[in-house]
Amino acid sequence: MKIISLLTMLIFCCALNAQNVEGFWKRASAKTGNTQCVISIYKYQDKYYGRIIGTFDADGKMKENLYAPEDRAEKVSGSPYYCGMDLLWDLQESGSKYRGKIIDPRSGKIYDAVIWNKDGNLIVRGELFFLGKNEVWYPLEDGDLPEDFEAPDLTQFIPVTH
Repeated sequence: MKIISLLTMLIFCCALNAQNVEGFWKRASAKTGNTQCVISIYKYQDKYYGRIIGTFDADGKMKENLYAPEDRAEKVSGSPYYCGMDLLWDLQESGSKYRGKIIDPRSGKIYDAVIWNKDGNLIVRGELFFLGKNEVWYPLEDGDLPEDFEAPDLTQFIPVTH
């Protein structure tokens, strides 16, 4: 009887842990629904990071990617390319969510970040004190990337933070 209780408790505790956030996610325009960028969430030394791997034009076609970056985030220190830039960093599991930092690549402003997996989508929240804004990122699906684009191996990423 004690073993059954222990197993039940273990299963319950595991269900409370954060759901997986690793992988490829797309951020879509609220107006058009077209993909604006693709972000990869990867793990490095027990922390999670989010890197922009591709941006898209208004028609939903890939404009640039981390293999051939073009545009720079002028307001971010060092003016890095958007593609290849880590916009989430130092995310650590905190109950059912992950907490760390996020940068707005257009303004260069850094915020506290909270992300979590809800119903298969990624909720990304940037916070300043108690105020914040949520975005929904969607899992990348077959056909979202050009056929000739080779998805990077996330295990090879090393963080570049700000």
